[in-house]
Amino acid sequence: MENKSIDNLAGETALLVCKGEDCHGKLDIDHLENLTTKALGVLQEQGVYAMMVFLFSRSGNETLDNYLKEVKKNGEKIAAIELVEGLVNSLREDPIKSLNVQFEEVLNGNLNKKKKRLLQHFLNKISGDLEKLLFVKEFYEQTLIYVRHIAKGMKK
Repeated sequence: MENKSIDNLAGETALLVCKGEDCHGKLDIDHLENLTTKALGVLQEQGVYAMMVFLFSRSGNETLDNYLKEVKKNGEKIAAIELVEGLVNSLREDPIKSLNVQFEEVLNGNLNKKKKRLLQHFLNKISGDLEKLLFVKEFYEQTLIYVRHIAKGMKK
């Protein structure tokens, strides 16, 4: 397996989030930029767990397919789902995998069915270990900064 740096992985994760692949190109860049800025502020001021709770509160309680039917009304919800999925799925990659913080499943538009398990995972695997917590916070911060800059660059 290719050995990636944290910066490289943060950049790849940011690009995947900004593509909105799971939304088939329906991701609203304005909503993504705005929500990313807010999430970054929560992360920096209150930490990883608070940021995840914040993003979950913005993702609604429906499935991604239902959101896609009414994209304009649900732009922030789609952006929240894309951000959470990108951040959680990135924990499965090297070199983060070696810290044993990765969530065991890949999320594919099923975020709302897994919120409780994800929050418990963040409490048990990440928040309880200061070294892991600081590492994930730094990684997520870098990723969100890249998402914000990429989103700004994508605006017409």
